Amino acid sequence: RYQQFNTKNINSEMKQLFIILISLSLFNCEKTEQIILPEYNSVANELIQQVLKDNSFSDCCLLEIPEKTFLEIREEEMPLIAISTKKIIMEKLQIKSDKSLDSLENQTRNFKINSDIINEYKLNLVNNDALRFTDENLTVCPKGILIISKPIFDKDYKTAVVSIGFGYTCSLGNIEKYRWENGKWKHE
Repeated sequence: RYQQFNTKNINSEMKQLFIILISLSLFNCEKTEQIILPEYNSVANELIQQVLKDNSFSDCCLLEIPEKTFLEIREEEMPLIAISTKKIIMEKLQIKSDKSLDSLENQTRNFKINSDIINEYKLNLVNNDALRFTDENLTVCPKGILIISKPIFDKDYKTAVVSIGFGYTCSLGNIEKYRWENGKWKHE
């Protein structure tokens, strides 16, 4: 009888311990996501602001940055070019494996451009419909439509790549490399 009572207590305690461990692991997972995303958004917005400043992009249209990642968009639009794009990004960021690149690019999924940047550079935010070559779109965006990809950073956030191009052209945009030096992003 004593053994049965003791076993029941142990099982009850183990169940409680199991519930506590599961709760703690879920709490830790949620906390990790909250740390990664704001860091990416903050650094990505700093880089985009520097790109706009360096290139004197103001008073023009900016294509809304889509939810899809840069490589997903390239794969949909031009699958053959996506392969070389991936290779270029891996070389510029000194990444050795597809898995590492996928992990870094995955951080871009929830990116939101800071509205202060849009206001500071007097950018007119437009959607994909504006890329159609029409008289109305040329009137709305006489300087063209700036297309900036979501930046992809190395794991230390010291090097980044970003594609910069203009709508109404056949170009896909250049993949530019930036390095964090002396408190600011510098084009390489």
